[in-house]
Amino acid sequence: MEHWLAYFMDGNEQVRDVARAAEALGFTGIALVDHVALPENFQSVHPSGERQVEPQAQFSDPFITAATMAGVTSTLRFMTYIYLLALRDPFSVAKQVTTLAMQTDYRFSFGIGAGWNEEEFTLLGQDFATRGRRMDEMIGVMRGLWAEGTSSYHGEFYDFSSVCQYPVPQLRIPIWVGGTS
Repeated sequence: MEHWLAYFMDGNEQVRDVARAAEALGFTGIALVDHVALPENFQSVHPSGERQVEPQAQFSDPFITAATMAGVTSTLRFMTYIYLLALRDPFSVAKQVTTLAMQTDYRFSFGIGAGWNEEEFTLLGQDFATRGRRMDEMIGVMRGLWAEGTSSYHGEFYDFSSVCQYPVPQLRIPIWVGGTS
């Protein structure tokens, strides 16, 4: 049985200590949550029906937090739960995930979801209504870049030929998709 520690809205001050303690206690890994910026008066409701987060919640960047924690551990694994992929562009995310996976000796798994906070999408200039379809295409774009480094993609939201992104990961990076719809 695997045991994962959810590191949720806990800020930056204790990340190294938490990682060391989790590894010493035998946890398999730490799951890191993601939000970019929450409008102070958002009205969107989490799929659970409850207001899960407040705008002032301490959401550290999950990639930097995983890298920091990995730097003080040797066996602990890391994942995002969930990374709001459709808020970003697939090229930057592919580069960040590749770098994180490789520099942590592939102790990172990429947990993604479409997201639920419409105001956050609007704030970041992303269409909330198309987030699921864009996320699906983004997975294809990233997998293509990770496969060989030079990739082409022709879809509804992303259309390009012969784009290069190196280095290419030597191991397959797991993508775990979560959601409630």
